[in-house]
Parts: sequence; structure tokens; C-alpha cells
Amino acid sequence: MEKSLNTFIDRYLGFLWAKRQTMLRYYLRNKPDSPSLVDTPEQYAIISILDSYGHGVPIGDIASQIDIPHANVSRTLNRLEKKGLIRRTRGKSDKRQVYIHLSLEGKKAARLAGRATEKLHKTMWGELSEEEAQTLHHLFRKLIQS
Repeated sequence: MEKSLNTFIDRYLGFLWAKRQTMLRYYLRNKPDSPSLVDTPEQYAIISILDSYGHGVPIGDIASQIDIPHANVSRTLNRLEKKGLIRRTRGKSDKRQVYIHLSLEGKKAARLAGRATEKLHKTMWGELSEEEAQTLHHLFRKLIQS
């Protein structure tokens, strides 16, 4: 592939990521039906991970799944804990291991944040036809698998 096309693709993917983060932040903060419990993409990512597991997750596993430094994960977890969205427990066999769990309020926040994501997806990808969306999906899967 020629260099200018590679540069264009890199810039466009960076643009899409920045647009996604900005839009997600907007949708998380502007929910007329409820107060904002999750208000940053980082908080959303952690809440989503915890919700998908359905049980306690070690901090290291959370940090490895999102692209932010471990120290930032800890700060974000502290904020979520202050909001009452998560709770921490110690491992039974290894007391040094800390597991993060969603609280009941955290589960509610995950559902609300999911609605924000649906709005985001409709805004970002709503202009694509079903065939275009399938083609894009196929191309992304191809790139990920290579």
C-alpha cells in the first residue's frame, strides 16, 4: 500500500477515535432522564468491563483491557467507588489480590451508559446502509486477524 494511503488511514482512524471519545463524553453527560453517574469514557470502559464479566475482576485484568495506564485505572476506580458504583474485595487465597465488583447502583449506571453508547453508534454509523456496515465489519475483522 502506498505511503499516502497509509497516512490517510492512520489519520482517519485517529479522527474516528477522537470523535468517538468526544461524542461518548457528551452522551454520558447529557442524559435528560437521569443524573450522570458515569461521565468519562474511562469510567464507561471500566463499568462496561465489569458488567460484561458479571463477577469480580482483578484490577490488572481491567487495566490490560483498556488503553490507559494502571495509575489512571486506580484513580478512576477511586472515583467510581466514591460514587458508590463499585466495591472492592480481597482475594480469599491471596489477600494481596483486589477484585472489583459492580454495586447495584453500578449495574444501573451500566444500563444507562449502554443507552449512551447506542446513541453514539446511531450517530456515528447511522448513515451507513446495511451492506456498507457489513463491508466495514468485514474489513475491520480482516485487519484485526492479520
